[in-house]
This record gives sequence, structure tokens and C-alpha cells, in this order.
Amino acid sequence: MIVVIAGMHRSGSTFVFNAVRELLEKRGKTIWISSDKYEDVMALSKGYKNIIIKSHLPDEGITRLVEEKKAVCIGTIREPQEAIRSLMRVFGFSFEISNKHIFNWLGWYQQNRKFVSIIKYQLVNHAPLIAVILVGWYIFAGLLIYESIKITKKYNKNRLRQKLKELKPDDANVVDAGFSYYDKETFFHRNHISEEGEEVGPVLSEEQQRFIQEEARKYGFLKMLN
Repeated sequence: MIVVIAGMHRSGSTFVFNAVRELLEKRGKTIWISSDKYEDVMALSKGYKNIIIKSHLPDEGITRLVEEKKAVCIGTIREPQEAIRSLMRVFGFSFEISNKHIFNWLGWYQQNRKFVSIIKYQLVNHAPLIAVILVGWYIFAGLLIYESIKITKKYNKNRLRQKLKELKPDDANVVDAGFSYYDKETFFHRNHISEEGEEVGPVLSEEQQRFIQEEARKYGFLKMLN
């Protein structure tokens, strides 16, 4: 089985990826990769029953797997302004770079939405158990309640936030990406989870907010959430 997690940046895709990983690892030899490139996936896939691809902008090869229904595709989505502000806060990206990441994804999703099962960020953030149950339904068309409860407890935000604070860039299980470092198994970054009550990100100017709203309208964002 191939599962593609094709989520908007900062929209809960890493949580969803880990739910998929936990479910598939119990059902056969599983490998996972974070990449937008089909060739990277194929280089690692031999000998595995299950392949998980985490991508924010799948290339033509990965997209073809999804279109031809050779892969299950789950996407995550969030209000663009929140996602942009969050990218700026967590990774220190500029407004321009953050904006490019978010609207590149929206463009990809607009083209491929009929092949993508969506989980909204609000669900991941406020009702994670429901989000995990949906993951199981999208992959296996079954209600995996007991497993979903276990996964939700394991990836509880407060517990995970504390664990991520202990990450060090020179640890054997940590990848240093330059702008951040992350756990190579879960793909969670050091500052992935906000503190309770913390601002989503920097306050945007009125001009920046208008720009985002205009771009979101171009991509039919409101229709995407329906």
C-alpha cells in the first residue's frame, strides 16, 4: 500500500502522517520518506509492503500515483493567513517565502482535489481522536476505534511538546535541516507545537492581509473547505 500525505504547511500533516505510520507499521514492513520527488520514493521502496510519502508539493510522478489510484492520498488544510503566520513564527521564513509555500500547495490541491481525502486543521487541533478515526477510515474503510484512541494518547500535544523540547541537533535520531531540526522517525520539528495561548505568528500588515485574501479568492479557498 502507498499512502501520500499531501498537506498544506502548518496544517496538521505531521500529526496525520504519524497516525498513518502507526496504523501501517502494525500491518507489514513499512518505510516512510519526506520528499516531493517520485525518484526519491522509488529509490527506497524495494522490499516494503507499505510506503508513506509525506509531501507538501508532490511532483508529477507522485501525483500520477494518486490520480491513477495507485496510492491513497490524504491532505490537510488550514486557513491560509494562519498557516503563513505559523510558518513565519516556527521556521523564521519571510512573508514572501511563507506565502509561496502555502499558495503553491493550494494550486496543487485545486488541480487534484477530487483524488484527495481532506482532514481540516481544526479537527487535528481540537478533536484529534476524530482526525485519527478518519485516517483509518480513509485507508482501510474501517472504524479502528481502539487503535485510534492509543495513537491519540501517544501524540497528545502537551506530552509531545515536552518531548520535542528535548531534541538536540547532534542526536542520532535527529536531522538538522539548517532552518530547523526534527526527529527522523516522526518528522516533528523542535518547535512544531505551539505553547498554550501562544500567538499563531507575527501580526501581518493590512496590505499583507489583503494580499492573502485576494490570493485565497483566486484559488477558491472557501470552496475548498466545503
